[in-house]
Amino acid sequence: MTTTIRMLGVALLVGSVLALHTPAVGGSPADRGTARGAGPQLDVELVADGLVAPLSLTFAPDGSGRRFIVDQTGLVQILTPEGRVLPEPFLDISDRVVLQSAFDERGLLELAFHPQFASNGKLYVQYSAQREGENICVDEEGVVPEDPQGCPFQYTRRVSEFVVSAADPNRVDPATERVIFETPWPGRKHNGGGLAFGPDGMFYIGLGDGGFIHGPSGGGSAFDVPPALLFGDLLAQDLTSLYGKILRIDVDRGDPYGIPRDNPFVGEDGIPDEIFAWGFRNPFRISFDSEGDGAMYVSATADTLFEATYRVTQPGNYGWALKEGTHCFDRTSAFAPPETCANVGSLGEPIHDPVIEYLNFAVEDPRSQVPGEGFGRASLGGHIYRGEAIKWLRGRFVQGDFAVGTLDGQILVATPTPSGHLWKLRRAFTFDPSDPVRSGFMKSIGQDADGELYAITGNFTPTGLEGRIWKIIDAPE
Repeated sequence: MTTTIRMLGVALLVGSVLALHTPAVGGSPADRGTARGAGPQLDVELVADGLVAPLSLTFAPDGSGRRFIVDQTGLVQILTPEGRVLPEPFLDISDRVVLQSAFDERGLLELAFHPQFASNGKLYVQYSAQREGENICVDEEGVVPEDPQGCPFQYTRRVSEFVVSAADPNRVDPATERVIFETPWPGRKHNGGGLAFGPDGMFYIGLGDGGFIHGPSGGGSAFDVPPALLFGDLLAQDLTSLYGKILRIDVDRGDPYGIPRDNPFVGEDGIPDEIFAWGFRNPFRISFDSEGDGAMYVSATADTLFEATYRVTQPGNYGWALKEGTHCFDRTSAFAPPETCANVGSLGEPIHDPVIEYLNFAVEDPRSQVPGEGFGRASLGGHIYRGEAIKWLRGRFVQGDFAVGTLDGQILVATPTPSGHLWKLRRAFTFDPSDPVRSGFMKSIGQDADGELYAITGNFTPTGLEGRIWKIIDAPE
């Protein structure tokens, strides 16, 4: 085993510094920086279909023009510059991935190429693997106990390095796997999964808060959580735990990796050296702006009411579960967020708010006491657009949202505003649930070597052949 979790000693000092924060709860979407489509629109063109469960698209920094499709089932497939999906996968670890045919957040989650891939052939993936050793979460009759603390871990979260074949640049031998990081994982929820190399050459890993709040089976409502599970909301703020964190490591030195000397907790007793940023529920996607200041953007899928995206320029605390987005959070009163809460963490550090926020459709539940109407269902991350094909889009953040209703994922565009203000967000494209082809749930936004962006759509479950890749284009006037 390489790095393992430091947890279950949840010793938070959340109330140690009770600086109060009054959130701007309420208001219409327009009041909170959200508009419904005013301005230039986007369109999409189909570039690949017949996929099972695509989650991501990225590129290799080798000048080949190839795009790589990450499928949740454990495959990475090549989309050639000519627009053809090669029949043989680039990488196949489907026999190592844990995934069920029902709705599942596990599987192969992301791929990142080493910045020197052209010379060293190294690439990295994050995936859900079988638990190593005895499965303590299954009793002698094969039943999973319901006691979350008596049966906390069912799977292994793994980040591995692979090396491309010297004889065939379109194939990776699964036998080259070198596990660089793994930690026990409780269930199928709140996985995170983001992977990216930063402009500094360091490797960033997004880990969710584990979904303990939903119990071992991953079911249950975020608005009606049994008291025995409430400990799950403490982990993202617990600096002795790796859950709910973004890790920063150096894969070019050390065994299996090195620790950057400027990580915020290097040498701090009881705090993992790997931690870079904390206070995240589910950092599903991480991206870096390829121009400008190279900031990192982290998706923050809502647990209850507020979808968000964070702009991360420094180590620090990003709020969960003291806050959800810009709003105070209390699991026991999720439909009526508190008016005041701490605006600093247990070390007295400031809590950083997101740059993008919008209401989840859960706000329309009759029990909700938050005014406003829902704008989306799940924030799925995105990229600052740095391509050349859509001039008006340059410098804006393009992100996906799971759906408006059924099979109608949406593409959102956010325009930066002065520091301290939420970015102006609007809907720029919606898939059509009445069209059997131009429909689907959004899964994420991909990017190629030229900075052009792609919408990834698919089924609600990792089944069928309805997965599609769409290039995002300017809408005709």
